[in-house]
Amino acid sequence: MGLFHQRCYVLTVFILLVWLISSPLSGNDFELVLSVQDPFFRLLNEQWEFARRGGSYGDYYYRFPSAGTGDVMARWYVDGVPSGEYELETWIVPGSYASKTQYRIEGAESLNVVVSAEEEGWYSLGKFQVEDYLRVSIVDKWEQRHMVHADALRMQLNSEPPPPPVADPPPLLGLCIDDVGMQSPQNENSIVYGFTRLPVSLTYAVLPHAVFARESARYLTGKGSEVIVHQPMEPISSFFEDYDHLITTTQDKEEIYDILRTSFENVPGAFGLNNHMGSLVTQDRRVMKTILGYLQENEGFFLDSYTIAHSRAFALARQKGVLTGKRHYFIDGETVQESRTHMRRWADQVLYNPGRPLNAIGHVQQNTLQALEEKIPLLIERGIQVQPVSSTMHLTFYPDENTPVSSFRSVQPFQWGAQEECFFTSATRRAALWELKDDKEPPLLGEMNILAPCTGKYRLWVYWDEKEKELSSSRMEVVTPAGGRSVPLCQKKGNRQWIPLGHYNVKQGELLQLRILAPPAPLSDSFIRLDAVRLQYLGEERNEE
Repeated sequence: MGLFHQRCYVLTVFILLVWLISSPLSGNDFELVLSVQDPFFRLLNEQWEFARRGGSYGDYYYRFPSAGTGDVMARWYVDGVPSGEYELETWIVPGSYASKTQYRIEGAESLNVVVSAEEEGWYSLGKFQVEDYLRVSIVDKWEQRHMVHADALRMQLNSEPPPPPVADPPPLLGLCIDDVGMQSPQNENSIVYGFTRLPVSLTYAVLPHAVFARESARYLTGKGSEVIVHQPMEPISSFFEDYDHLITTTQDKEEIYDILRTSFENVPGAFGLNNHMGSLVTQDRRVMKTILGYLQENEGFFLDSYTIAHSRAFALARQKGVLTGKRHYFIDGETVQESRTHMRRWADQVLYNPGRPLNAIGHVQQNTLQALEEKIPLLIERGIQVQPVSSTMHLTFYPDENTPVSSFRSVQPFQWGAQEECFFTSATRRAALWELKDDKEPPLLGEMNILAPCTGKYRLWVYWDEKEKELSSSRMEVVTPAGGRSVPLCQKKGNRQWIPLGHYNVKQGELLQLRILAPPAPLSDSFIRLDAVRLQYLGEERNEE
């Protein structure tokens, strides 16, 4: 081997070592950073003020100018993290802070932490042993003359993480690339062309006013890629480009429908829509209901880009029965290393919570492309599937919640009673089975009827909480116009994850019926739990494998 080849070999080995060192789950460097721009953050009081100023962690933060009664006012919540000891820190922007700003830590230890700070930076909340989930709340315990800020939370694992759980189906990441259409995807020198060479399927969000919008949509759909409309919507800021096809809060239904029709004509083959900007529109109930109404009439889905924590789009879509999902991470970075870090957090979180698909949005940028080229082979090696965002979309139904596309019926004489709060709903349901002693056949306890929002293939899931100790076995029957199947469920083992009930091909508006049956053997002092049902969209209809 010549000197040149030796040097190339050493350089290759060095690059591989660096890649492995920076890969997810190497050592004890699990870290999550959750800003107020992420779906993991919630404002629980409308008195918080939206603010932009230098020194904030992200593009904006929230501030609360007055004292309160001690109720929870804002919260970060993250579940499915590896167990271990975490260092918790909060980002503080410059300003006048109260001397007794209170942070309530739940899921690790029940503890109140007081932070007092005057300068920008990360401030420690302490070290906590976390087992499964973490809830950090800002509580309004401060003097009225001070301002309190909510900006970002960082959690760093200080111990060796346990192995991620074995998952079936495997962990799923949905990936959408925004701002497509400004370059020709057929130009080998363009950045967007590089995305089409990635060894995974993903979603391309095409700007309807872009020069190459029609060409991009036709080319990408011709290659089997998922294409959606990247619909410009009015933001909070008054400093934005005056886009064609811009939806604003002053437009009526007819104007919005005209814009959406034109946008979909300019992006032929689009499956759905996500918002470009839209921090003002996605807060407006009237406008969002109009947009979602158009999608419902035309069998399209909606991806909430979640450009602001006040967005109501995702919740409204679920209420209307429109197939929907939301962005959990932005993976763009000012440098390639920053993009790698964002991708790593995205992958780490789904590995430890495989039952909850996560969506990421990137843009047509070189740093994002390079990080994806480096990291996607590693994700595949770790058993993570990267797919279009439609694969992560779902509708979740609760037995005590009535929506236009679902209903639950309790069959007499068995009554389903509300129980204590669990993770997915504040009123979980359980049925008492002590009346089954003399029954020869398993009686019907209840049934849930769900209308399919789109034509295609779906995966059906069921969830129950593990808190109840007196759980029994049960059986679920899933019935569709094409037939049905029976799925036994052993609730005795306890559970805190989504259990798949199989795949089903249905058309828009067709009924999926979930029938909950009692166990065949007589029982007493036992219960059946049903907390939530999830319908996950898998794409266009195709034959069962």
